[in-house]
Amino acid sequence: MAHITSTVNKKTSVHATVKKSERFSRQAGLDVFIHQPALDIEAAKSSGRTGSSIYIRGDFPGKNYAFLIGSGAEYLKLAEAVTEWEGSSEPGQYFVNIGPRVDVGFVGICAMIIDEMFS
Repeated sequence: MAHITSTVNKKTSVHATVKKSERFSRQAGLDVFIHQPALDIEAAKSSGRTGSSIYIRGDFPGKNYAFLIGSGAEYLKLAEAVTEWEGSSEPGQYFVNIGPRVDVGFVGICAMIIDEMFS
């Protein structure tokens, strides 16, 4: 589990939590819980979370996964990590394709968290 936090005046707030999903799937998955308003760090550690905001599914060590958001009975892809872009690839590198009107910084932070969780 990982938290996306900020610290202001020595108070740490949690804006989002990334944790391994408990959903049944053939592929590995992560749930991203966005906290609005932000939670105190202690409250986030003990918080019972329900209904993630974003579901990330795929091959995390292989850098091939998708950021999905639920839309009724289906999922919409917000972004994806891939090892090849426009026909080129470099060993150890990957690319994150991010859709329109999606927070680039937030997806980038989530990709870094996935690197740390699965490296």
